[in-house]
Amino acid sequence: MERILLLLEHRENRRLLTELLSPNYEIALADTVEALDGAFDLAIVDGVSLDRYWQNIQARKAAEGTIFLPVLLIVSRQDVGMVTRHLWQTVDELILSPIEKIELAARVETLLRSRRYSLESERRYYTLAEHAPVGVYIVQNGELVYTNPVMARIIRESWYRGDGEPALVASKELEPDSAEVVKGSLTDWLVQHVDSVPYHLQVRNAEGERIFEVRTNPGEHQGKACTLGMVVETARHAL
Repeated sequence: MERILLLLEHRENRRLLTELLSPNYEIALADTVEALDGAFDLAIVDGVSLDRYWQNIQARKAAEGTIFLPVLLIVSRQDVGMVTRHLWQTVDELILSPIEKIELAARVETLLRSRRYSLESERRYYTLAEHAPVGVYIVQNGELVYTNPVMARIIRESWYRGDGEPALVASKELEPDSAEVVKGSLTDWLVQHVDSVPYHLQVRNAEGERIFEVRTNPGEHQGKACTLGMVVETARHAL
């Protein structure tokens, strides 16, 4: 059952919303900002709570990353102007009080449907990545923050084993003469090359040589900019 967080100063609205929504949803009543750290699928706030906690609400939404976490504002007509500055940054929908039961049900269901779709899309992405036959990775803030199983195996098998040859040689796809010996590990190289330029990468170890095509694109991970990378093996030569 989906969970709705009520962060409301107006006690009568809190009572009314609990009565209207509890038959179909799990209701969590919040009295402090710490409640925003818990699990919920929709937050319903009023003008006073929004004005007091909007930074905390924004931080909680950002922590969800690419997953949509909706916020519904209940506000009187005369107070709309007071909260206008928050509407497009923090609030996804609003409803005017006095609350109409049919309108409330429609707004809540629309927001929760959007969250379900967002959750399903996220699950599909990671399911596809985890089972992809190619290497998939994410670089963010100068760190390798995600690798799928294929990418983890490529990294694990690409360390230098003392065969007297450079372990890694990289060249830009459209510039064959740009080949250069890579200093450091494959992980170091992946973190440093986030400029969307396609590369060919030769990985040598004691068993032989493997050739990979590396492509990157800008993306978003947990609400922040990142680089999404894909590594495809194009050739393998055993010793």
